[in-house]
Amino acid sequence: MQLARNLFPERLPYQERSIRRKFLEVRIARQIERAYSKPKILELYLNHIYLGAGAYGVEAAAQKYFGKSAADVSIAEAALLGGLPKAPSDLNPAKTGGAPGSARNLVLREMAKAGYISSAQAEEARAPVRLARLRREEKVQEAAYFVEQVRRELEQRVGNRFYTTRMRIHTTYDPQIQAAAEQELGRQLAAIEAGRFGRYRHATYPSAGSDEGGETPYLQGAAVVLDARTGRCAR
Repeated sequence: MQLARNLFPERLPYQERSIRRKFLEVRIARQIERAYSKPKILELYLNHIYLGAGAYGVEAAAQKYFGKSAADVSIAEAALLGGLPKAPSDLNPAKTGGAPGSARNLVLREMAKAGYISSAQAEEARAPVRLARLRREEKVQEAAYFVEQVRRELEQRVGNRFYTTRMRIHTTYDPQIQAAAEQELGRQLAAIEAGRFGRYRHATYPSAGSDEGGETPYLQGAAVVLDARTGRCAR
């Protein structure tokens, strides 16, 4: 169903939450299953998903992060790429510096358990990986969710040609406001999870598993920015 959403965003707009959309997802997913084998479906999925830093698909991600083709990555590099779909913006190697993380270690454990690699290979692959030299503007992608929303809207409005056409896009994004909002929101969410406003009985972000059906089991928040002079929503 995730592949169906990625392949047909115009027929399955992600912002639409309806029984009709869910029915179409199931119908298209079944058509894909009848037409392709499981390995081919996995290949299509891995070639379309977002993997952070503006990279879509494992080939683009391998070139961006490691400066090589996906066919040439090491076990450690492959495991790092395999862990990115859970949270591509947060696990982006450009942010972590290629340091080992729980997502990559989980992939290595599962690879060893399934017999694809030995326990010794899994242990060796836990070391930090060497990243390709990224351009300064690629090292940290600010407002990744905002950028992704803009990309989706552009794709719906003008199609794939905006990837190869020079365009100047004007948005409401303000980096100073964004940074201040993220900092304060993070502080408040941490306070709630720490029980400062009452006992917190739910999963926290570090302990929560992957989301199911677009829902996350951990606490999330949102910020509304107002112009103090007029009371209007500024962003």
